[in-house]
Amino acid sequence: MKVCSIGIHPDDADFGTGGYLLVMAQAGWETVILDLTEGEKSTNGTVEERREEAARSAEFLGLTRRMNCRLPDCGINRSSPEQLACIVRHLRRERPNLILIPYWKDDHPDHIEGSHLIVRARYIAGLASYIPEEKPFRIPCILFYPCRKIFKPTFVVNITSVYEQKEKAARSFTSQVERTDGRRPTPLNEPHFLERLRARAQLFGAMIGAYQGEGYLVTEPLPLIARGWLIPGGRNVND
Repeated sequence: MKVCSIGIHPDDADFGTGGYLLVMAQAGWETVILDLTEGEKSTNGTVEERREEAARSAEFLGLTRRMNCRLPDCGINRSSPEQLACIVRHLRRERPNLILIPYWKDDHPDHIEGSHLIVRARYIAGLASYIPEEKPFRIPCILFYPCRKIFKPTFVVNITSVYEQKEKAARSFTSQVERTDGRRPTPLNEPHFLERLRARAQLFGAMIGAYQGEGYLVTEPLPLIARGWLIPGGRNVND
């Protein structure tokens, strides 16, 4: 069983889904992050720094694998055939049971375009006539996670036991979350950003009577809920 979390920029998936990835890894799932860009247009941090930070975060999250499409930062386009093909190829290669993607309502244009692009890729990946030399694959389930905008979640994952590890992963992105000399101010490096990330986890956790949680939105029927976990395709995590 495999879960693939897709981020538009390095750190999106870590901030939004790091807890779920840790929990699923403990349950025996393969956990993968696919970043669409290298964040080369970011206010702070070089591509090289962000690669190192993403690799460091992957270690804290215990990922099976981390990949990058290297699509243009500030140039994500839901109508681009080339960008669509890149994501489809990764999805077909990974063949995940579940994908986690950014909520389509957001301030950042790349998050909006990227969310719609991934939804397209998820569907197109199952079409045998699209890039016919590659084997098609239909992904059973898709969940949306919040980036800058939160929502009333369909369900919440209890991440209390893994939150400190998730925060270590978040702190790996030092070029983004630390406001040191020479770095320009951004919403990510303002003094209380990590506190707000923790507060969001406490808000979602309170919705299910837990200390900390991650909220997810579902727009289609779920295949199965068993033992408190999302089990795509009607399979038990122990099968």
